Amino acid sequence: PGFLLRSFETNDRGGPVSGRARVTQETPVDLRWGGWYITGESPQQPHRGNLRGPDDFAKHREEPLYRGSLTDLSPLVDLSIYPVQTSDLTAALVMDHFADTYNILVRAGIEHRLEKEVTVIDDLVTALLMLDEAPLQGPVAGIGRFAEVYRDQGPIDSAGRSLRDLDLNTRVYRWGVSPLVYTPTFEQLPKPVRNEIQKQMTVLLDGTQPWPETAAPRSAEDRQVALAILRETIADWPRD
Repeated sequence: PGFLLRSFETNDRGGPVSGRARVTQETPVDLRWGGWYITGESPQQPHRGNLRGPDDFAKHREEPLYRGSLTDLSPLVDLSIYPVQTSDLTAALVMDHFADTYNILVRAGIEHRLEKEVTVIDDLVTALLMLDEAPLQGPVAGIGRFAEVYRDQGPIDSAGRSLRDLDLNTRVYRWGVSPLVYTPTFEQLPKPVRNEIQKQMTVLLDGTQPWPETAAPRSAEDRQVALAILRETIADWPRD
């Protein structure tokens, strides 16, 4: 069991025809959101949102940015039956990160409690530090208040920084560390598992362990800020 996000080419009624059975933060953004409505500005980053039927997808193959920057969905769908009239692009990016990362987080706890070897610690460190995140091809922006409301959930450090700060230029999160470290699911991981995850994240952020060559480069300053936020906002985060 777990969260599952999908992206499909659809028929004229919106039913799936072909596509990706599983979407994660590693999935290139241009392959995401087939079968979804998406609102926002994405002038350089293609995606498959807002397309329905073979004609739409054929046009998208010719013009990859087709329907990629919609701010009004009313020509495509009856909005009167929905509580809001937007489907924020930034919220979709956050959801893509959260869904699969949370699945790995839950699996780590289950494996330990079943007295099995925890096989996903490396995967979880990779996900929490977004080492496998597909880069954005250009700046994107939502049109609602999601980014503002999301950030205000905090926690925020004494310098006014939060792991919920969004970048939305080359990557989703400004500091490149998942806010899932604040969830009860992470806090309630068995202590040996949590300690090992925190240790591995720390040595990558402080430079003790070389930054993976397969991950997008991240400046030493950004990594230091991320570690400072973790240490100030999580009481038992390793100090050395």
